[in-house]
Amino acid sequence: MPSVYKIRPDDAPQSSNLAWYGATRTVSLTGARNEHVPFPLVITTAPPPNRCLPAAAGFFVEAGDLVRHNGRIPREQLRLDLEHCVLCPRPSGPVGGAGFWPDALVPLTQPFDTRAEFRRAVRNRPLWVDIIVPENAAPGEYEGLLRVSHYAEPVAELRLRLNVHKFTLPRETHLITHIGLSAQRLARLRNLPERSPEARRLLMRYYRFLYENRMEPWFNELLEPEIARESGEMRLEFDRSAYQQYLTVWKTKRVLLETAPGRLRRMLEAQPFSESYSRQVRSYLSRVATRFRENGGSTGWF
Repeated sequence: MPSVYKIRPDDAPQSSNLAWYGATRTVSLTGARNEHVPFPLVITTAPPPNRCLPAAAGFFVEAGDLVRHNGRIPREQLRLDLEHCVLCPRPSGPVGGAGFWPDALVPLTQPFDTRAEFRRAVRNRPLWVDIIVPENAAPGEYEGLLRVSHYAEPVAELRLRLNVHKFTLPRETHLITHIGLSAQRLARLRNLPERSPEARRLLMRYYRFLYENRMEPWFNELLEPEIARESGEMRLEFDRSAYQQYLTVWKTKRVLLETAPGRLRRMLEAQPFSESYSRQVRSYLSRVATRFRENGGSTGWF
């Protein structure tokens, strides 16, 4: 099935479509160098007759290298994620529908089953296969295999064909996309102390994933300085490595920072929007802007 479609739990299997030819069990795709070329792979099995019986389990999928006579795309460039189903009690729009919908992607690292929420099982369990085409891949057609097993026993092999075009997508994205992330919420979800090194590394992993997929975070929390108050003055400490990562490695063009972060507002002793309050906020913004420009970000921050 092409990547623009979401596979619902009760959708009927297709013998062929734009990406799949069932007679030869072949998935055929095209993509440019440095492009993500995804598609869903669906494991279909009948659910148990009632919720008291266990759902089908023990499935696993492995990908091999994609090869051609003068090149190879290693299996590490094929990322497999399990699509977690979320129950929607009512449609969210005119083209939606109630029931289970595939939503969150969970890295496939162990055998999976067909369980869903509320002790239910689904007929279709989609996986999201994402081929990350290397920048230096030779153009032409590559072939490889996807192997499906059930309790470690092989049950199916799918042929995968990828035609790589001669052009390369740029590393920098030119589309404006902002995804909301909160360091505090991520820390709470993982039971990590807020503002701890572990929570910071977790946030960086989420940010790295966004940039790898040509997206950007809504607010760039890692660029906000640590704030301390000394003798009535605000002292700012910047993370040089974070600025290097954002502006040099990820080459972000749009940086969104809070005008007055909560930590700063809690330290201010003046009334909000008073002359003293505004002066301290302007001082904070001035130093943040100076550090931003010193690291090559002369435009694009808000």
